[in-house]
Amino acid sequence: MDIATELQSTLPKSLVNNLLNEFRIQVREHRSGNWRESLNASGMFVEHSFRALHYLQTAKLVPEIKNQTKLSAQLEADMNLPESVRMTIPRVLRGLPYNIRSKKGGAHVKGISPDQIDSSLTVLASSWVLAELLRLYHSADESSIASAMTDLTQRQIPLIEEVAGDIVVSQKTTCRNEILLLLAHAHPNGLSRKELGEQVEGFSHQNISSSLSRLRAARSIHQHRTDNRFYLLQSGWREVDEVIAKNVGI
Repeated sequence: MDIATELQSTLPKSLVNNLLNEFRIQVREHRSGNWRESLNASGMFVEHSFRALHYLQTAKLVPEIKNQTKLSAQLEADMNLPESVRMTIPRVLRGLPYNIRSKKGGAHVKGISPDQIDSSLTVLASSWVLAELLRLYHSADESSIASAMTDLTQRQIPLIEEVAGDIVVSQKTTCRNEILLLLAHAHPNGLSRKELGEQVEGFSHQNISSSLSRLRAARSIHQHRTDNRFYLLQSGWREVDEVIAKNVGI
């Protein structure tokens, strides 16, 4: 089930692409530990979300929303819209990602940066907004939508499932992609060669070793010199995003 396709049944393709692109950046930077970059992306996600709400009310595509407070009041007064579009989504957007992203330069207890917990909260809020839009505007069957909503709101790596303690990649893919997904799920602890051998299914040990070598050569992963565990690098995170976008549509 492709989330982009589902949302495009109601919203313009360009707007959906804008919305999902900022969401991907937000989640990717959060997973990578780049909290400030994730918060920056959340600001753009809020902007595109309000553009989507404006379109749902007016059927007009605008390049920006100049006054989010005014639009929120207009949405709330429009009784033809679903309650979430009228009230809940605008309040979540303005109360969480928007306000947290905007609080710059404030005094913090003992100088401790709140960026990590702020980033976690904004990712959850953005995930909920997407899930709610998907719930309201979709054409796929209800079970597929419910599964996609769960993936979004749990903030897990899509395509990964935990079954009785086993970590499993839920869709058939290449050995390279399976390793990337498993390392993303294991972040920030990484995985040993033994753990990868236990978790990667359907591929020989030689295939796994070859894939690891190619990933290292491409600077997508790094093997730590001390503990010999494998960790994702930035290019690896980008590959993970591509795999998720191709298979899930986010």
